[in-house]
Amino acid sequence: MPFESVTIGPDRGALLRSALVTIVVPAAIGLLLQRAGILENSPLGALGRTTGLPMVALAGIALGVLIAVVLLKDGWKHRVVLGERDLVIRNELGTSRVSYENIAAAREVPSGAGITLKDPAAWMETFEGSASGRRKMAQLSALTTRAWGCEVAIAHKFLAVGPGQFVEQVRARAGLSAPASAPDPVAEVGTERTS
Repeated sequence: MPFESVTIGPDRGALLRSALVTIVVPAAIGLLLQRAGILENSPLGALGRTTGLPMVALAGIALGVLIAVVLLKDGWKHRVVLGERDLVIRNELGTSRVSYENIAAAREVPSGAGITLKDPAAWMETFEGSASGRRKMAQLSALTTRAWGCEVAIAHKFLAVGPGQFVEQVRARAGLSAPASAPDPVAEVGTERTS
C-alpha cells in the first residue's frame, strides 16, 4: 500500500521561543554592562554619554534581534517531505533526498531524530545547492555520525510532529521494524531471580 506524501514543517513555537531567548540574553548582558559601567570608556560608552541613551544596552538588544532574525529565517522555511519513495530535506543549505531503500535505521537522538544510511555517498550525490552548502552538509553529517552514529539528524525544532512520530513514519516507509529495546538496568535492580 503506497504512502501519501506528507510535508513536515518546523515547530514554529520552538523557533519563536529560541528567538525570544536569543534576544533576551544579549539584551540582559547589555543592560548589566551598561549599569556596571564596564564599557563606560569604550567608544560605545562615549556615544552613550553624548546622546544620553543606554548605547551598550541598545547594542545588546540589536545583536540579539539580528541573531534571532537569522535563526528564524533559516528555520522558518525548513521542510521535510516524506514522499512515496524518498525523504526530501529542504533547509538553508539546500535540498537532499534519502531513498527509503538507503535507510538502515531511524531513531530518536538527543537533539531530535537520526537516520543511519546504508550508503551515505548515495545520499550526498542527491544534494542540490551551493558548493559551500554541500561542504557544510558533509561536515554536519560527519559530526552527527561521530556523536550519534547517524549521517542524517533533524533537530526537534524542525519537526512539528515531534521526533517520535517522525521516526515511526520513516521506519514504516523504509520497512524497518522498531529496534529491540535493551533491558532497563534500573528496573532489574532489586529484582530477585528464582530458578
